Amino acid sequence: MSISFATIVCNGEPSPDSVLIAYTRDSDTVIAVDAGIEQLANLGITPDVFVGDMDSVSERIREAVQPPEIIEYPRDKSVSDAEIAVTIAIERGVQKSLLLSAAGKRMDHFYSNLAVVSKFPGRALLVDGSLTVFSLGELVRKCTISTEPGDLLSVFSFGSAVGGLTIRGAKWEVTGRTLYPGSLGLSNTATGKQVEISIETGTMFIFTESRFDQIEFDKTPAAT
Repeated sequence: MSISFATIVCNGEPSPDSVLIAYTRDSDTVIAVDAGIEQLANLGITPDVFVGDMDSVSERIREAVQPPEIIEYPRDKSVSDAEIAVTIAIERGVQKSLLLSAAGKRMDHFYSNLAVVSKFPGRALLVDGSLTVFSLGELVRKCTISTEPGDLLSVFSFGSAVGGLTIRGAKWEVTGRTLYPGSLGLSNTATGKQVEISIETGTMFIFTESRFDQIEFDKTPAAT
């Protein structure tokens, strides 16, 4: 069964051309965030939607690339263009939104994109090189990742401690552990074909070498 997903190209350090081409080719919709449209234009790709304030898009690109839909926002606003793009994708029924070219360059922008990922657990994922970054939180507390033995897996609490962390199928397994902010969750590895991760409270980032379509989320509401 195919998974509805959007590729959202941001204005960070450009993802490799091969990654941009593959994801934009296979996604249901392509959204360019501000100067991310220049990365696509250089590859001859026209996004389905452009979102942004045009503050970092060259005049040449504005004239040459005409997306079917342009959603322009003022430069002074309370949320980032990337968050607006993810919100638009979710409102249109997209199951997973992949943020590409979303790391590097300005560290505050990268952190902002991670914060967007934390706001939409199971819905917004960031792809950087060979890693996929996503979150578990209040609405999505469990995931199953298809893996190969030796695949990298790192987990970090975000903002405050994560309670009830359970990891199965990895070199270092835990049950019901509290994970505090820090580096403890760095560089675990898968031992087989599947890793299961769940939490009870808090928000957690997961970094994995598995692709987004190898990650399944359990959206069953947590017991109260």
